[in-house]
Amino acid sequence: MNMKQFVSALLFSSVLVGSSVAYGGAQDFTLINRTGHEIDEVYITPNHSDDWEDDILGQDTLDSGESVKIHFGRDASTCVWDLRVVYTNGAAASWEGFDLCSLHTITVQ
Repeated sequence: MNMKQFVSALLFSSVLVGSSVAYGGAQDFTLINRTGHEIDEVYITPNHSDDWEDDILGQDTLDSGESVKIHFGRDASTCVWDLRVVYTNGAAASWEGFDLCSLHTITVQ
């Protein structure tokens, strides 16, 4: 797959969501990477915010097939969030409008 095909595939990738038992904070969730590509950066921001804030993976990466638990501070009150991932090759994908007060698992593929 060349870079153009990879970026096109990312643009049309789907996000599967499911629910499970909450991990603590109302918005805590598990992010599962099933894209076939390593994720270098993950950004979570309140729905339609103008700023993606900081990369929540920090120095870590998320290999395809792996998952990471994402925890929010107890004072977080917003339920609807947007998600952006940047892959190790520099390509990126984003999704909007996750109700993290009711969803506890997000799978990107």
